[in-house]
Amino acid sequence: MHQIDLARADLNLLVVFEALFADRHVGRAAKRLCLSQSATSHALGRLREMFRDPLFVRNPRGIEPTPRGRELAQPIADALAQIRGFLSPVETEKAAFIDQLICVNDETVTLLDKVIERDPQAIIVLQSDHGTAFRGQFKKPFDGWDLPDQKERFGALNALRMPEVCSDEAQGSVDLVNTFARVLNCVSGGHLPDKVARRFVVSHADMRTVHEYKADSE
Repeated sequence: MHQIDLARADLNLLVVFEALFADRHVGRAAKRLCLSQSATSHALGRLREMFRDPLFVRNPRGIEPTPRGRELAQPIADALAQIRGFLSPVETEKAAFIDQLICVNDETVTLLDKVIERDPQAIIVLQSDHGTAFRGQFKKPFDGWDLPDQKERFGALNALRMPEVCSDEAQGSVDLVNTFARVLNCVSGGHLPDKVARRFVVSHADMRTVHEYKADSE
Protein backbone atom coordinates (compact mmCIF):
# COMPACT_ATOMS: atom_id res chain seq x y z
CA MET A 1 0.00 0.00 0.00
CA HIS A 2 1.22 3.51 -0.87
CA GLN A 3 2.47 5.37 2.22
CA ILE A 4 1.79 9.11 2.39
CA ASP A 5 4.59 11.35 3.70
CA LEU A 6 2.70 13.38 6.32
CA ALA A 7 5.55 15.87 6.55
CA ARG A 8 4.86 16.86 2.95
CA ALA A 9 1.12 16.26 2.79
CA ASP A 10 -1.34 19.15 2.91
CA LEU A 11 -3.97 17.91 5.34
CA ASN A 12 -6.30 20.74 4.29
CA LEU A 13 -6.91 18.63 1.20
CA LEU A 14 -8.87 16.20 3.38
CA VAL A 15 -11.43 18.95 3.97
CA VAL A 16 -11.73 19.32 0.19
CA PHE A 17 -12.25 15.56 -0.14
CA GLU A 18 -14.95 15.73 2.54
CA ALA A 19 -16.82 18.46 0.65
CA LEU A 20 -16.49 16.72 -2.71
CA PHE A 21 -17.76 13.45 -1.25
CA ALA A 22 -20.72 15.20 0.39
CA ASP A 23 -21.74 17.37 -2.57
CA ARG A 24 -20.76 15.11 -5.49
CA HIS A 25 -20.25 18.29 -7.50
CA VAL A 26 -17.11 20.41 -7.85
CA GLY A 27 -19.02 23.71 -8.10
CA ARG A 28 -21.16 23.07 -5.02
CA ALA A 29 -18.14 21.85 -3.05
CA ALA A 30 -16.29 25.03 -4.05
CA LYS A 31 -19.12 27.17 -2.65
CA ARG A 32 -19.15 25.14 0.57
CA LEU A 33 -15.39 25.67 0.93
CA CYS A 34 -15.50 29.29 -0.22
CA LEU A 35 -13.02 28.52 -2.98
CA SER A 36 -13.14 29.16 -6.69
CA GLN A 37 -14.11 26.20 -8.85
CA SER A 38 -10.65 26.19 -10.43
CA ALA A 39 -8.98 26.11 -6.99
CA THR A 40 -11.21 23.19 -5.96
CA SER A 41 -10.39 21.34 -9.18
CA HIS A 42 -6.69 21.95 -8.52
CA ALA A 43 -7.09 20.58 -4.97
CA LEU A 44 -8.78 17.49 -6.40
CA GLY A 45 -5.79 17.03 -8.66
CA ARG A 46 -3.48 17.15 -5.66
CA LEU A 47 -5.69 14.65 -3.83
CA ARG A 48 -5.40 12.30 -6.78
CA GLU A 49 -1.64 12.61 -6.65
CA MET A 50 -1.62 12.05 -2.89
CA PHE A 51 -3.71 8.88 -3.03
CA ARG A 52 -2.66 7.77 -6.53
CA ASP A 53 -6.25 7.29 -7.56
CA PRO A 54 -8.80 9.39 -9.52
CA LEU A 55 -11.00 9.38 -6.35
CA PHE A 56 -13.91 10.99 -8.25
CA VAL A 57 -15.10 10.57 -11.82
CA ARG A 58 -17.59 12.65 -13.80
CA ASN A 59 -21.20 11.64 -14.31
CA PRO A 60 -24.21 13.53 -15.80
CA ARG A 61 -25.04 15.09 -12.41
CA GLY A 62 -21.51 16.01 -11.36
CA ILE A 63 -19.00 13.54 -9.92
CA GLU A 64 -19.12 10.23 -8.12
CA PRO A 65 -16.47 8.55 -5.97
CA THR A 66 -14.39 5.69 -7.24
CA PRO A 67 -14.18 2.50 -5.15
CA ARG A 68 -11.01 3.91 -3.59
CA GLY A 69 -12.80 7.19 -2.89
CA ARG A 70 -15.61 5.36 -1.13
CA GLU A 71 -13.06 3.36 0.85
CA LEU A 72 -11.35 6.53 2.04
CA ALA A 73 -14.51 8.47 2.93
CA GLN A 74 -15.11 7.10 6.42
CA PRO A 75 -11.46 7.11 7.58
CA ILE A 76 -11.10 10.72 6.40
CA ALA A 77 -14.36 11.70 8.14
CA ASP A 78 -13.15 10.04 11.35
CA ALA A 79 -9.76 11.76 11.15
CA LEU A 80 -11.31 15.19 10.63
CA ALA A 81 -13.76 14.59 13.48
CA GLN A 82 -10.85 13.76 15.80
CA ILE A 83 -8.91 16.86 14.74
CA ARG A 84 -11.97 19.04 15.29
CA GLY A 85 -12.48 17.37 18.65
CA PHE A 86 -9.02 18.52 19.77
CA LEU A 87 -10.15 22.12 19.38
CA SER A 88 -12.27 23.84 21.99
CA PRO A 89 -15.78 24.93 20.91
CA VAL A 90 -14.68 28.56 20.94
CA GLU A 91 -11.65 27.83 18.75
CA THR A 92 -13.84 25.87 16.36
CA GLU A 93 -16.43 28.66 16.20
CA LYS A 94 -13.73 31.28 15.66
CA ALA A 95 -12.18 29.29 12.82
CA ALA A 96 -15.58 28.81 11.16
CA PHE A 97 -16.40 32.51 11.63
CA ILE A 98 -13.11 33.60 10.07
CA ASP A 99 -13.61 31.24 7.12
CA GLN A 100 -17.10 32.64 6.53
CA LEU A 101 -15.83 36.20 6.89
CA ILE A 102 -13.09 35.65 4.32
CA CYS A 103 -15.63 34.12 1.97
CA VAL A 104 -18.12 36.96 2.36
CA ASN A 105 -15.37 39.56 2.01
CA ASP A 106 -14.14 38.03 -1.26
CA GLU A 107 -17.65 37.87 -2.70
CA THR A 108 -18.39 41.42 -1.53
CA VAL A 109 -15.26 42.86 -3.14
CA THR A 110 -16.18 41.17 -6.43
CA LEU A 111 -19.71 42.58 -6.24
CA LEU A 112 -18.52 46.09 -5.34
CA ASP A 113 -16.10 46.13 -8.27
CA LYS A 114 -19.05 45.42 -10.58
CA VAL A 115 -21.21 48.10 -8.94
CA ILE A 116 -18.48 50.75 -9.20
CA GLU A 117 -17.70 49.78 -12.79
CA ARG A 118 -21.36 50.28 -13.67
CA ASP A 119 -21.83 53.45 -11.59
CA PRO A 120 -18.62 55.21 -10.50
CA GLN A 121 -20.68 57.71 -8.48
CA ALA A 122 -22.57 55.05 -6.50
CA ILE A 123 -23.09 55.58 -2.78
CA ILE A 124 -22.14 52.35 -1.01
CA VAL A 125 -22.74 51.50 2.64
CA LEU A 126 -21.47 48.29 4.23
CA GLN A 127 -22.50 47.61 7.83
CA SER A 128 -22.65 44.79 10.33
CA ASP A 129 -25.07 45.02 13.25
CA HIS A 130 -22.59 44.03 15.99
CA GLY A 131 -19.36 42.25 16.71
CA THR A 132 -18.70 38.74 18.03
CA ALA A 133 -19.01 37.38 21.56
CA PHE A 134 -16.21 34.84 21.74
CA ARG A 135 -15.20 36.13 25.18
CA GLY A 136 -18.32 34.51 26.63
CA GLN A 137 -20.11 37.78 27.24
CA PHE A 138 -23.57 36.22 27.44
CA LYS A 139 -22.45 33.89 30.21
CA LYS A 140 -21.77 36.96 32.37
CA PRO A 141 -24.15 39.51 33.90
CA PHE A 142 -24.39 42.57 31.72
CA ASP A 143 -22.88 44.80 34.40
CA GLY A 144 -19.93 42.38 34.53
CA TRP A 145 -18.76 43.09 31.00
CA ASP A 146 -15.32 44.70 31.04
CA LEU A 147 -14.03 47.07 28.37
CA PRO A 148 -12.61 44.31 26.08
CA ASP A 149 -16.00 42.52 26.31
CA GLN A 150 -17.77 45.69 25.20
CA LYS A 151 -15.30 46.49 22.44
CA GLU A 152 -15.63 43.03 20.94
CA ARG A 153 -19.43 42.95 21.04
CA PHE A 154 -19.99 46.54 19.93
CA GLY A 155 -17.22 46.53 17.34
CA ALA A 156 -18.86 46.57 13.92
CA LEU A 157 -18.07 47.04 10.27
CA ASN A 158 -19.10 50.45 8.97
CA ALA A 159 -17.74 51.35 5.53
CA LEU A 160 -19.02 54.31 3.56
CA ARG A 161 -18.22 55.30 -0.02
CA MET A 162 -19.43 58.65 -1.30
CA PRO A 163 -19.09 60.38 -4.67
CA GLU A 164 -16.42 63.07 -4.71
CA VAL A 165 -18.98 65.86 -4.42
CA CYS A 166 -20.00 64.48 -1.01
CA SER A 167 -16.55 63.47 0.19
CA ASP A 168 -16.83 65.71 3.26
CA GLU A 169 -19.70 63.56 4.55
CA ALA A 170 -17.43 60.51 4.63
CA GLN A 171 -14.62 62.14 6.56
CA GLY A 172 -13.53 61.09 10.03
CA SER A 173 -15.12 58.46 12.24
CA VAL A 174 -18.78 57.80 11.44
CA ASP A 175 -20.88 55.79 13.91
CA LEU A 176 -23.41 53.26 12.66
CA VAL A 177 -26.26 55.43 13.87
CA ASN A 178 -25.06 58.44 11.87
CA THR A 179 -24.17 56.76 8.59
CA PHE A 180 -27.51 57.15 6.86
CA ALA A 181 -27.80 60.74 8.03
CA ARG A 182 -24.57 61.37 6.13
CA VAL A 183 -26.04 59.61 3.09
CA LEU A 184 -29.21 61.71 3.28
CA ASN A 185 -27.10 64.85 3.55
CA CYS A 186 -25.32 63.85 0.37
CA VAL A 187 -28.51 63.02 -1.54
CA SER A 188 -30.57 65.99 -0.34
CA GLY A 189 -27.94 68.62 0.28
CA GLY A 190 -29.26 68.89 3.84
CA HIS A 191 -27.34 69.17 7.11
CA LEU A 192 -28.68 66.58 9.52
CA PRO A 193 -26.56 66.73 12.69
CA ASP A 194 -24.84 63.66 14.09
CA LYS A 195 -26.52 61.88 16.99
CA VAL A 196 -24.69 60.61 20.06
CA ALA A 197 -24.20 56.87 19.65
CA ARG A 198 -25.70 54.68 22.41
CA ARG A 199 -24.90 51.05 23.19
CA PHE A 200 -27.55 48.56 24.24
CA VAL A 201 -27.58 44.82 24.74
CA VAL A 202 -30.73 42.71 25.03
CA SER A 203 -31.01 39.52 27.09
CA HIS A 204 -31.23 36.41 24.92
CA ALA A 205 -33.25 34.75 27.68
CA ASP A 206 -36.36 36.91 27.53
CA MET A 207 -35.61 39.44 24.73
CA ARG A 208 -36.97 42.15 27.03
CA THR A 209 -34.22 42.92 29.53
CA VAL A 210 -32.13 45.77 28.13
CA HIS A 211 -28.85 47.11 29.47
CA GLU A 212 -27.20 50.31 28.27
CA TYR A 213 -23.45 50.88 28.41
CA LYS A 214 -22.60 54.52 28.96
CA ALA A 215 -19.91 56.26 26.95
CA ASP A 216 -17.95 56.96 30.14
CA SER A 217 -17.42 53.18 30.62
CA GLU A 218 -14.70 53.36 27.97
